[in-house]
Amino acid sequence: MNGLICSGDTMPLSVTVTATSTPIIRTVGKELNQAAKYLRISNLSNNYVFLSFNADAEVDKGLVLAPKGTPGWFVEFNNDNMIYGTLNGISSGSSNLAILIGG
Repeated sequence: MNGLICSGDTMPLSVTVTATSTPIIRTVGKELNQAAKYLRISNLSNNYVFLSFNADAEVDKGLVLAPKGTPGWFVEFNNDNMIYGTLNGISSGSSNLAILIGG
């Protein structure tokens, strides 16, 4: 576990991403607030997943999550690089994402 993470609560979530841009998580507003210190998104599928911040996700654009078990199948944000806003995802097929948020 990252030494920069606050010892506050954690929240595990899951989201299914399809061929339509899907909101994955919001780190502002009612869902979470600026107190979020850690975010890990893991791709549990065999498809590539494309992520976009504060805009609809598009295939072959943005941050890419590789299929499960291959290099690049997860991404982590912490105190040094945390993003705040809406994170959207899209995939060529149904893809399950596991999400862990720490405060």
